[in-house]
Amino acid sequence: GPHACLWEQPQVAIDRMAFPRLLALAEIGWTPSAQRRWDDFAPRLARHYPRLDALGVAYARPRDADDLARTGLVADWDFPALTGFFREWFANEIIVGNGSYELESRIEIGADRADFQFCWVDDGREFPLVADGGDAARRVHRFTITDYADTMLYSIRGMGRGDGTSPCRGGLTLRLITSG
Repeated sequence: GPHACLWEQPQVAIDRMAFPRLLALAEIGWTPSAQRRWDDFAPRLARHYPRLDALGVAYARPRDADDLARTGLVADWDFPALTGFFREWFANEIIVGNGSYELESRIEIGADRADFQFCWVDDGREFPLVADGGDAARRVHRFTITDYADTMLYSIRGMGRGDGTSPCRGGLTLRLITSG
């Protein structure tokens, strides 16, 4: 069945990494894939935010549709000493249909001592992304989705490694470039 691994982190980082992802994981576990629809799940997910607030959970806060249209999915990371890196960001708010998408990855500190790779994922199938040139500090990855299905869960997966002693800080932005 579905599982969720968490490595030792400060509690606020665990809250942000785990919620609302654990709610989405429960959806995957309980709902047959043919019945999974983001537009059905999103309102049910929103009903959990007041509960998480009441419990003091520092979850990843959702943004409104206008903010998403302007900026896309934005995520950051900051490691005092990067050894290994694995993160996954759900992207169903950005990947909403067939079209061309752009993932910009940037490393603000430690670009010369870290190596990152990204892929986009639909329901567990990975599609590696190749950067369109650029340097280690800023790379642009473009991809096209031609068989979009609103029952799929879309995400961006990042993997990387560092020298284990140097700090690394960076982030990524995912945007829809053209629809259709």
